[in-house]
Amino acid sequence: GRSKSLKGIVDMAVARGVTLARQQPEALRRRLDDAFGEFDADLRRYATTVTAMVAIAPLLGLLGTVAGMIETFRSLGDMTMFSQSGGIASGIATALFTTQMGLVVAVPGVIAKAFLDRRETQIAHDLEQIKDILVSGVEPQES
Repeated sequence: GRSKSLKGIVDMAVARGVTLARQQPEALRRRLDDAFGEFDADLRRYATTVTAMVAIAPLLGLLGTVAGMIETFRSLGDMTMFSQSGGIASGIATALFTTQMGLVVAVPGVIAKAFLDRRETQIAHDLEQIKDILVSGVEPQES
């Protein structure tokens, strides 16, 4: 079957809505609400996953920062007055790298989430308009 892209959801909703309006015009709003429920679920399918990834990425970066700082302090504790250790630099590098990776995931994730939320809102609005048009009996005009 056809994959359900976001644009495809609107196309399928129009087709399903017109079919319902022709076959079962009684209690059409309720029937459309039921039929379009699947589309609402499709719109929100990945929202929780994206939100979780965006929220967790900086926390994982922070965890790595703490691990790097522990490594740094452990190296400081092991040092004598005349020894030089790469442990301090290594610990700081670990801390900075994991912080950077957390931000590399989180910042684009926040942007993507905002885009997806805006797109979801627009399509949900389109679905409501389709229902309103079908229930009012107005034939949609082609543009």
